[in-house]
Amino acid sequence: MACSSDWARRLDVVEDDAEVRIAVIGAGGVLGGFLARSLREQGHSVLRVVRRPDGDTQTRSIDLRDREQLLELASACDIVVSTVREPDLTPERTVLAGGGTLMSLASLTLKDRRELVAYAEDNKQGAVVVHAGMNPGVSSVILKELLRREPQADAAEIVLTLSAKGSGGRHGMVTAGIPMMKSRRRHATGIVELPAPFGRRRCIAVGNGSEGFFGEVGSGIERRLYWCFYEDATQRMLLALNRLGAMRVLPDRLLVAGHRKVPQALSQEPKRDLVAVTLGGRTLRAVSLKGDGDYAMTVTASVAMVELLLDAGRTGALARGCWGAEEVFGYEPLLAALNARGIVVHECAP
Repeated sequence: MACSSDWARRLDVVEDDAEVRIAVIGAGGVLGGFLARSLREQGHSVLRVVRRPDGDTQTRSIDLRDREQLLELASACDIVVSTVREPDLTPERTVLAGGGTLMSLASLTLKDRRELVAYAEDNKQGAVVVHAGMNPGVSSVILKELLRREPQADAAEIVLTLSAKGSGGRHGMVTAGIPMMKSRRRHATGIVELPAPFGRRRCIAVGNGSEGFFGEVGSGIERRLYWCFYEDATQRMLLALNRLGAMRVLPDRLLVAGHRKVPQALSQEPKRDLVAVTLGGRTLRAVSLKGDGDYAMTVTASVAMVELLLDAGRTGALARGCWGAEEVFGYEPLLAALNARGIVVHECAP
């Protein structure tokens, strides 16, 4: 959908008759800001959607509860990318009912997704892709393929490696990180063999699928989402608190420390995620994802997904309705796009 010249003049965000192809909601935050920057570096015309104007000429401030503003935004752009979870899911609902394409990188739960799928049954004018990005997103696409190859698997595992010093956004920590960490006084743990420099580590199981990290993949089997911090001291501290049943007493202000400001550059800590399917505790197949920087890898994966969706839009391959990333992106095309951008995807021997 090309941007009209009236829209361009009214917003004063583009020159002449250039197209506004991609709008990024939450571009004032860490993930949205660096995603908008990366898309521009790839040659795309990007409209930054923020809460408050910040001086960028290609920026618009809108109310995410205002359906009229959101519909105008969706109708003017080829794709809207949202990095923000609006409590009533108004951006997603607006696109489903009014048309356009939206890809969500926000921390949506499985309940959120099912509500949107149900809403789309009677409101199918647009296309919404949820649980996109690196985790969930890439991990659920991989998991779907592993379960296709190993249908006898009775459990699925996603291991996310993190860093206490890594770049992070306050919104993601408040809407996903803290609720997951504090969902129980004490979480289960497990020993996982991770690629170097992590190695064999005891990890904390913070999720089981309801938080959205698996999408709808593997809903009939046991699912475990593990966290493992790169820094040994941080991991040992969390394991000690977990053994004491004290995970819920961690102050929120401590957990969001360092997540208040947008950094000049994204951190480049080693990241070695793992996706695996098991049977009776024995690994059947596993895939590792190697790169540098949690948010840096998420931005890279998100750019790849946006470009794949733009291609799908041009060919009419994206159907209207609400879909999970694993229902939209093919395993081979997505992994080829990631490898081309420096994220090494490796199928591990069991």
